[in-house]
Amino acid sequence: MSLNLEQLGKGPALGLIQMEPATHADLWRSFIKYKSSLQDDLRALLSGEADSVYEVCGVPDELELMSNIKYAVAMCRVHYWRKPQSLPEANNIKALDEYWKDHYNTVHGAGTVEEFINNFPFELYGIDKEQYI
Repeated sequence: MSLNLEQLGKGPALGLIQMEPATHADLWRSFIKYKSSLQDDLRALLSGEADSVYEVCGVPDELELMSNIKYAVAMCRVHYWRKPQSLPEANNIKALDEYWKDHYNTVHGAGTVEEFINNFPFELYGIDKEQYI
């Protein structure tokens, strides 16, 4: 799990989920705005300040990704929800890392499948890390 609230190096990614502000804005402008129930659920997670920014701009303040873990995790899930392929089973680490690289980090991102596996919280799932390294 990332402990950085801002991307290391020169990248723009924010929060524990390392979402870029452009991705955050695109999710709101091209997906969430067309799903009123989802929009309401996400806005209920926002701080008053971020919701005020939404009222003016149509997109919440991206800094909410750094300060609001519930909102950040929900936005991460929305990002995956927009993809046509289903999420892999939670205990299929190899499939999860490939899905993450294909649909979240993408070929343009600096993250690697090896890095995903090294940082995966195996203990939370009761899985032996040795079978993956």
